[in-house]
Amino acid sequence: MAADIGVEIKFILPTTIYMSEDTAEVKIAIWNEEQNQWSHEHTGEVAAFNFAERQIKFTTLKFAPMAMLQSRCTDYPYQSWKLRCTENDVALLDLETKRLNLTFEISPLQLKLINCDEEALAHLAGKEGFSPGYLLQELAKCGILLMPRNEDAKLAGIEIKDQAAEERAIIDVALGVRAFHFRECKWN
Repeated sequence: MAADIGVEIKFILPTTIYMSEDTAEVKIAIWNEEQNQWSHEHTGEVAAFNFAERQIKFTTLKFAPMAMLQSRCTDYPYQSWKLRCTENDVALLDLETKRLNLTFEISPLQLKLINCDEEALAHLAGKEGFSPGYLLQELAKCGILLMPRNEDAKLAGIEIKDQAAEERAIIDVALGVRAFHFRECKWN
């Protein structure tokens, strides 16, 4: 009788990937060619994550393309946020997620990450000229997903907002941000 003996794999996480010391949500997956999807079937849990050396260790029973996955709701729902205008066409958005605090400067057609001391985000912090979509995509590549989908609401334990009401609220906030500061509240 043959026994399945896993092979230990160690790899160094790139410095542009943001990781908190808690790796409970991190999964290692292997590409399943037949099913055309990522699978956890042949990998064990992350056995160790050395935060200082950024080294991940796990075992696998199969060799194929591998990926490190985490929940789309790792940073969602947000703990708090506030939006305020600092100049005529410039606003600041402070966003506190489950793992980190981010501050964005919003100007016409541009979004800039400011006041961020995270080493993994140093290549994005303070850089000019990013469109909002581009900067949010780059943050997602770093492991920070800030734009949830509607299906993520159920996973995060929150109610989906009415689309028309949400769009109207966005317009109202955009028009009022020069005169008022906006922030989260428990009745949102």
